[in-house]
Amino acid sequence: MIQKLNFQASFISLNGLADERLMTANSAEGELQRLALEHAQQRIVLADASKFERNDFYTFYALARIDELITDSSLSPELQKKYQQLTALTVAPPLT
Repeated sequence: MIQKLNFQASFISLNGLADERLMTANSAEGELQRLALEHAQQRIVLADASKFERNDFYTFYALARIDELITDSSLSPELQKKYQQLTALTVAPPLT
């Protein structure tokens, strides 16, 4: 059914992001996420700092194909620099 839908924006989370691959725990979840991204005009990935440089079971998308990567301020400056070179990276300010 999701193949028949079109989205203005798709916000997707993940379990791991390493080697420019977006990963999750199982293929069914990953395929649903991939379809949601494929049918969106704007592709946005939400990943807290603990997901970076972490592998998981199923690769569902390539980092190069997303429009924006949003993370929290606890991501190290080194990883911020690395991922800013790969995609549009937004680092959310700490909650007060």
